[in-house]
Amino acid sequence: MNSFPVICGIIFILNGVIQFWRREYIPGTIWVILGILSLVTQNIREFDNFQFGNLKQLSLKAIAFGMALTIAASLFVYQIYQDYNAKQNLNTSRAEEIQPRK
Repeated sequence: MNSFPVICGIIFILNGVIQFWRREYIPGTIWVILGILSLVTQNIREFDNFQFGNLKQLSLKAIAFGMALTIAASLFVYQIYQDYNAKQNLNTSRAEEIQPRK
């Protein structure tokens, strides 16, 4: 059952990515954060039983956690970028529609 948090973390992150593709950013962010917390929980459990013989296995889990964290951060930045672009495009289109009074 040691791999249960890892499996849950991967499923949560994949669910979050699907939510982002549907442009549902808040639920997607929550799912990705839950997945990262699940992976962190597994890494903390591994540190309790740390031995130098398990360094390779631990480093692979750390790399997987780093990749998950990078994906979550990039999805969050992408959301902010999309919202900023949408706001700028809306302001530009409004400015073009407004005609000055004569």
